[in-house]
Amino acid sequence: MRTWRRQTAAGSTVYAYLLNNYWHTNYKADQEGQLIFRFALRPHGAFDEVALRRFGAEQEQPLLAYAVDAQAPAARAPFRVEGAGVTVSSIRAAGDGSAMIVRLYNPSRSRSVARLVASRPDAPIRVARLEQDGRMLPTSDGTIVLRPFATELVRVTPAGQRR
Repeated sequence: MRTWRRQTAAGSTVYAYLLNNYWHTNYKADQEGQLIFRFALRPHGAFDEVALRRFGAEQEQPLLAYAVDAQAPAARAPFRVEGAGVTVSSIRAAGDGSAMIVRLYNPSRSRSVARLVASRPDAPIRVARLEQDGRMLPTSDGTIVLRPFATELVRVTPAGQRR
């Protein structure tokens, strides 16, 4: 009986286990058609879940650059996220267009705290955590606590808006 390899020798070889169709049975274990895989490798120090998640997002969703009018004022995000252990995995407009729905993700094994803060003092924001039943729970200072490997949806509204 064949067994799985338990150890590899040190070296510069990279192993990638891309398909899980290897079994010790009597069926044809191959894949029809052409398959294309893309790899992104980078040197790093100690393992860091948050840095890994951010690097993966950069590869999966590369920056889209567009030409703009050089005389136009620079765009500025309406908020920033404070807290090193949390990433923003998506931002979309709320259904009524009056706010943004922001998905926060904690890719680490420990509890993380994020705080959403207005980018400009003259444009304050309100932050509310969205519950699964649709209720919004406002936060007093934009602080959201995320369990390990958890996501949270928050609604970010300009303070001048009613909702």
